[in-house]
Amino acid sequence: SAAPVAPAPGTAPAVAPRGRTTSLDSTGGSLQRTNSATQTVEWKDQLPPLPRRPSKTAVPVSAAGVVNDIDSLAMVLELMQSKVNDERLQRACLMAITRLSKDVVSLRPLCLGVISAIAQSAARGRQDLTLQRMAVSALSSVAYAHDVAALVAPLALPVVIEAALAFPEDGKLQSNACEAFARLAQGGSNRVVYTMVKYLSVSGVVFQVLCDALQRLCENHICQGHHVLDELIKLSDGDPSNLELQRRVALSLNRLS
Repeated sequence: SAAPVAPAPGTAPAVAPRGRTTSLDSTGGSLQRTNSATQTVEWKDQLPPLPRRPSKTAVPVSAAGVVNDIDSLAMVLELMQSKVNDERLQRACLMAITRLSKDVVSLRPLCLGVISAIAQSAARGRQDLTLQRMAVSALSSVAYAHDVAALVAPLALPVVIEAALAFPEDGKLQSNACEAFARLAQGGSNRVVYTMVKYLSVSGVVFQVLCDALQRLCENHICQGHHVLDELIKLSDGDPSNLELQRRVALSLNRLS
């Protein structure tokens, strides 16, 4: 056996810590620490865990950012229905409808579904002025073709009227609404007049908005003045005991004269 080596002169002998030894595992080659309780713990087990890298797929991506890349109305409608409470997405989809409605061939078989989606989006965001503007503009784009306008008019007219009544002081929205009325009148101006006059019987309605729109339509020869007069008389005769209605009809006649 090898003789113990004496420490050099002037130096203290090396003493291992009491109750703890450090050794090199001859089999695995890993550095180990052994305490007095004969429990062996590897150093790698004492290191804190490394932070996990976030997965790229775990980062949420807003669907509104990819709507501009969609070239199918059917996909836009599906997206609108899947996230009905996402206002940003709804706005992006309304802009996409305005863009994609130029393809009349693709629009025709989907036009009623498109108007329904616009109507639902506008109803949910009734207090959102920007969304109302975009909804009316999108609807106006859908009604560009004569045959499509005739088909969607019954469903589309209430959407435009209610949007216009929601913000009677907004000139841009009123202008967009008048353009939409003009396009929907391609399917029959009498239907437009009848629907607009009928709203005069709704309690609390801002009838001046409807009168101004009817006046502009008549001035541009889109609607006929005698049709407006006939509908107002029918409305008045239908409920002669309703004094508030009679007042509104009288004021409307005076405003349109």
